[in-house]
Formats: sequence, C-alpha cells, structure tokens
Amino acid sequence: MLIRPARAENLEAMAALHQLCFDAEAWGAARLEGSLSLPTTESGLLFDDDILIGFYLTQRTLEEIEILTFCVHPEHQGKGFGTKLLKHLIQQGAGHILFLEVAADNTAALVLYEGCGFRYLSRRLCYYQRENKSVDALIYHYASAC
Repeated sequence: MLIRPARAENLEAMAALHQLCFDAEAWGAARLEGSLSLPTTESGLLFDDDILIGFYLTQRTLEEIEILTFCVHPEHQGKGFGTKLLKHLIQQGAGHILFLEVAADNTAALVLYEGCGFRYLSRRLCYYQRENKSVDALIYHYASAC
C-alpha cells in the first residue's frame, strides 16, 4: 500500500471514487481540481497495487485542519483501509486541531472516526438533503491518538 499526494492524472479516478461513495453529493473532477489548486489544500491518496482505494482532502490553516472529504471505495470498506488512511492524515496533521463534518446516517464513517479518537462537538440540523428527507451533519474534532 502507498499513500501519496494527488496529481492531475488522478482527478478522474478521484471523481469516480467520490461518486461511488457520495452519489448525489459527489464532487466532480473540476471541483476536486479547484480545491487542489489552493495552496492550503492537502491530499492523501491510498493505492493498493496501483488501484485507488481511498483519498482525503484537507484545508490547513495555522492551527486547524478541516477534513473536506474522506472516502474509501465501498468494496474495500471495513478492511482497515480507512483506518490506515485516517492514521496517515492524523500524522500529517500533528500539532493541529482536526475538524470534520459527517452525515448523521453515515454509520461506517462514525465508527471509523470515533474509533480513531474523533469526538462529537456539535450538530447542524437538516444540513444534507436526500430523497425528500433531511439529514443532520455532525461536527467532530480530533481528541486522541488513533
């Protein structure tokens, strides 16, 4: 397994993976490229045998890092890839406060984040709109080692 920063040639694969993971809320290649063009955006792509398994994008300020997006291919979820990628992200963010926002109905992500030391901070009511229903966004911060 290899984790490295995103490159321009990865954009289409990243967009396809994001679509698999987030469906209607997915980011396209143009949005990913726009985010990656900012000097404060950092990324980590997890490959297994040259196949993109997962990735993250973060926004870094002097003291904080916001996790903009984090995804692992659905066929590879529950196999430790998400934990490996999140541990890498935490290590890269040493000395910073880490924040993320996750849909309240994303049970797998909640288990991963809480298992790696992220703790609940607050809730944004009805933040995500899905098929005639609203889902709250939960805001978490990193509190302890993974």
